[in-house]
Amino acid sequence: MTAIPAQRSRRAEPVTVTDEAMEIAHLRITHPETVAIARREMAEHGPAALAETVSGAVVVGMVATGLQRSTGAAYRRRAPARPAGPLRGRQQARVLRR
Repeated sequence: MTAIPAQRSRRAEPVTVTDEAMEIAHLRITHPETVAIARREMAEHGPAALAETVSGAVVVGMVATGLQRSTGAAYRRRAPARPAGPLRGRQQARVLRR
């Protein structure tokens, strides 16, 4: 995977997708842990490495989100487990504590 510097376009859209690339204009990330990772990556390896890391992270995130949506995992809620049969003693106490 190669990070290629985006060419400045005159388009006003925040995200542009072509057959070969996706360009995100004015991307701003404020998540503290992400900023710390980016700061460390840039200090250790420089801005080119940071651009490649961000590019890879976007790919991984997009693929993971697509997989999650295609399986319905993001929208499916699991019903709480219910024991079969009547509850007695400790079993009943455990269920009530949940």
